[in-house]
Amino acid sequence: MKKSLVALAALAAVAAHAQSSVQMYGLIDQGIASQQHSIAGNSLFPFTLDPVDPALAAKGSVTSMVSGGESMSRFGFKGTEDLGGGVNAMFLLEGALGNSGQLANAGATVAQNGSSNTTSTNGGSSINGQLFSRGAYVGLGSKTWGSIQLGRTTALALDQVAEHDPLNASGLYSPLGFSGALGGGLGATENARMDNSIKYQVMTGPVKLGLQYKIGDKKSSEADNLGSIVEGMIGYTAGPLSITGTYSQADNTVGLGGGNVNGASSLRVENVKGGLLSAKYEVNSVASISGGFEQYTISTPSNAVASQITSYYGTTILNSGLPTATNYAYGNQKVTTAFVGGAYKFTPEFTLKAGYYNINKAAYLNAAGTANQAAQYTIQEFSLLGSYAFSKMTDVYGGLMFSNYNGAYMTAHPTYATSNSIVGAGLRVKF
Repeated sequence: MKKSLVALAALAAVAAHAQSSVQMYGLIDQGIASQQHSIAGNSLFPFTLDPVDPALAAKGSVTSMVSGGESMSRFGFKGTEDLGGGVNAMFLLEGALGNSGQLANAGATVAQNGSSNTTSTNGGSSINGQLFSRGAYVGLGSKTWGSIQLGRTTALALDQVAEHDPLNASGLYSPLGFSGALGGGLGATENARMDNSIKYQVMTGPVKLGLQYKIGDKKSSEADNLGSIVEGMIGYTAGPLSITGTYSQADNTVGLGGGNVNGASSLRVENVKGGLLSAKYEVNSVASISGGFEQYTISTPSNAVASQITSYYGTTILNSGLPTATNYAYGNQKVTTAFVGGAYKFTPEFTLKAGYYNINKAAYLNAAGTANQAAQYTIQEFSLLGSYAFSKMTDVYGGLMFSNYNGAYMTAHPTYATSNSIVGAGLRVKF
């Protein structure tokens, strides 16, 4: 008994020490949502349903349990250690959970759907079944010279979206929160989080500077290792106003297309250049407004991929003969997004957020330099999200988003619905 008490006391002492420097945390966001036109939900998909892309008009409404309606469900470990002299060491390991309690895995949802791509919700993402898909890095930090992170880090543009999106990157009620291409990847959804990266940030008075670089491995057979990325950020904060601009250039980066990942048409290699300028103004203690403008251009890769791609974030690609077949079949395509909205705290517990988003996909130029007008379409989305906090840990929310689609692409696809809507509610618990 005495030995047990001694061991328990020792364990408690270790735990007490660990709590001073290491924290285990998480967030579970679970709810119910109904979408007007939709294929079935997928429990491995980070947000279960797809509230943004056009859907077949013939597809009826779907009501489903959903994950991540307001915030992606997650778990993680983080910690800091004081090294003296104003320098701290840090680490973070953070994973994403799907609706089923399994690790969220967007790449697997595409593989499940086969070439038809119509069985259940699926799509590319930076969340692809990794144990710590949301982040895995170590670093050093100082108030004087800033911080540096090494490993799998969030893109500077993703951090910017989380701060300035009127709906704070809601997974089901904001297109920025749902789409990694729009909401942080600056054109490539996989680039919202970067493997093999170095991320540096520093504050100089009211000015914040950031620089990020992903080391691309041209000889790797892993799709996620290919492609290099350079991203720079400058921000300014003065009292209630914050303004941030980010620019990114990704060369020979890999993206996941439609259909099964066992065919050449499923993967693409591309160059992507993009920028995001956004701002937020705290009107007073209960009201804020925010907005921004983003533009990116997708183009043919600067170099043909010399290796055979055999794996996409751990998902095996059955057809390994893809050294050049994955290259884009067309030239430049430009996408612009503008958004504006705000939040108002009616009571200390109840907050209402609203946002308007305009996404325009321009006609792209094919290899011959001819514009493919049938690819152009515009999405307009209107969102509302209200939340009521019972405590610091627990809140409930309800949201809706209405989408309208128009343009040559919709004319060329008369079976697609020209509008869609999603409405839902959920319970979110932080720990």
